Amino acid sequence: MYRFLMAACILMLVILVFFILSGRRGKPLTFQSIATPFNVSLLILIFSITIVFAIEAETYQLPTGEELVDAPAQYNILTSIKLVFLSTGEASYIYYCYKRAGQLGIRVFPHWFPFLQTATWTAPIIILGQAIPNAIEAALKLTYLSSETTEHQLELATVCMCALSAALVLTLDTLLLSIFYKYIRDSLYAATTTDRKFIIIAKYGMVAIGTSYIAFGFYISFAVFMLDFLLLVSMGLMGLLAMILFAMKIALHANDVKDEQEGGRVMSTDELKRSIAESRKHMEASIEGLNVLSLDSPPMPMKGESVRKKQDSASPH
Repeated sequence: MYRFLMAACILMLVILVFFILSGRRGKPLTFQSIATPFNVSLLILIFSITIVFAIEAETYQLPTGEELVDAPAQYNILTSIKLVFLSTGEASYIYYCYKRAGQLGIRVFPHWFPFLQTATWTAPIIILGQAIPNAIEAALKLTYLSSETTEHQLELATVCMCALSAALVLTLDTLLLSIFYKYIRDSLYAATTTDRKFIIIAKYGMVAIGTSYIAFGFYISFAVFMLDFLLLVSMGLMGLLAMILFAMKIALHANDVKDEQEGGRVMSTDELKRSIAESRKHMEASIEGLNVLSLDSPPMPMKGESVRKKQDSASPH
């Protein structure tokens, strides 16, 4: 089953690369236009999940029981690599959702947004830390310096780091879900027309975070009951999560195409900045020209003065 999930992720990765390269709509392909934060984080997320599925498929072929003594560090090495890529995928998921929710967060929760921004940048350090105890245990087994007490302490440290990482991800998920939900709720009662782009981000974001909650629930259940079926469902939901974020990107692309058809070509951020700068220059030049004309022209007489001058010119004296 893990090999099927791995093949599905590889196919999704290929489709995403093709979509990124062909979605420029006649615009020149540059490194800046391709390697955007959204594209890079989504590619890293899908690639990381693909490696996790491959390692899970390989782990099932490892010897168990007494046969495992012949390769004491092999399981820990694979587990460490799996945790590294799982942590990378989690960090990419958080970063992708944060970047998509950035403008919404500033609008909805301007006081909370700095905390979300700081937590997003520091989260990878804590998330990647869950792979360190397992890597140390693998190194000790390779050098035959491991003992039962050390293994027990490192396993406990792994559980604690995984729990801390899960708590951090769930906390950030809750903040992001609050942003998406409040924006959707406010848009229902808004007097003005809301941006379709933000509605798409909020709806897909809520579905993605809900899937993340369920995936974590199954993973925690696996840690308690140690049933392989629970782990399989949790990993499958992680793949579904990547598909939801990919679907968000496709929906946003379709919305941009629709905006172009309805109101002309959509300007990029750089083009918009240049347009604003040029408009500001023209405005400043116009104001400066008006000032010059006002200085060169003689002052206009007051209404009373013009009347008195006409009377003086009409008098015989």
